[in-house]
Amino acid sequence: MKRSKSKYLQCSLGFRPRALALSLAMMLGLLSGNVLLAQEEAEENEPLRTRMSLSAVQGDEDMATCKALVRAKIDGRYTGIPGLEVVFFSITDSLEQELGRATTGMDGIASLRLPKAKLLADTSGAFPIMAIFEGNEEFGDSDDEITITPASIALEAMEEDSSRTVTATLESMGEPVAETDIYFYVKGLYRPLRVGEGTTDEEGMVSIDFPMDLPGGPEGNVEVLVRLEDDSDFGTVEANVSKAWGTPKLMAGDSPPRELWSPSPPLWLLLTFITLLLIIWGHYLEVIYKLFKLRKKAAEN
Repeated sequence: MKRSKSKYLQCSLGFRPRALALSLAMMLGLLSGNVLLAQEEAEENEPLRTRMSLSAVQGDEDMATCKALVRAKIDGRYTGIPGLEVVFFSITDSLEQELGRATTGMDGIASLRLPKAKLLADTSGAFPIMAIFEGNEEFGDSDDEITITPASIALEAMEEDSSRTVTATLESMGEPVAETDIYFYVKGLYRPLRVGEGTTDEEGMVSIDFPMDLPGGPEGNVEVLVRLEDDSDFGTVEANVSKAWGTPKLMAGDSPPRELWSPSPPLWLLLTFITLLLIIWGHYLEVIYKLFKLRKKAAEN
């Protein structure tokens, strides 16, 4: 039986379809692997996307503080990025003015404090503000823009007989702001302590009774902080006042009182503790004495 010419050529040239298909598959696999590796390297070299959140705090003495939080998604969650330079602008429809630059801290927040007089106002009297992070090799650019309406809080602290009252008046461009929640704090070592809250009336006023038993500084001073928080129109508005309404703290070198909460306990507690120790150690000494007597008696016998 004769072989066909095509089969003869395949055998003579060592040509096998299965081997050819396997070789092509291997080549395609290598090519696709190289493409995937190149894509992964490109993704690794691509700067991380960032997000910016801009806010503003209107404080005393016609000052404002612009705060820009820059975050990036790292290990599945958004984290504040330190060491990034943020540029702040005051903008209107026809003007753009750089306010200044600030670098983000460990919390990812860049803060710029400046007089409100430097902010450009639009036709309604509000202040449009923009912040921009221009990006670098590691992190992509981001920006945010807000508009705040000028506002201020006037504080009045009064003491009469055995009561203390703090009254806050919220105004915007000379007009009272009603139906707005105001919070009262006392500044602490780590964070403010809330001592009251209320809603402004038609005259923009709200009052609280101040606590009588708060600790204060060496002279009893406490700093009262009143705040309108994260309002859509005004942002955050703050005012503070210092009053000698706290319990004075001890100065360095002063002897603390003998109380349960102090490092120096009351005398009755100290005597009770010493008596209990003497009784316990007395029982130990009695047991040791009897053991020596038993040993001595056993040696004599």
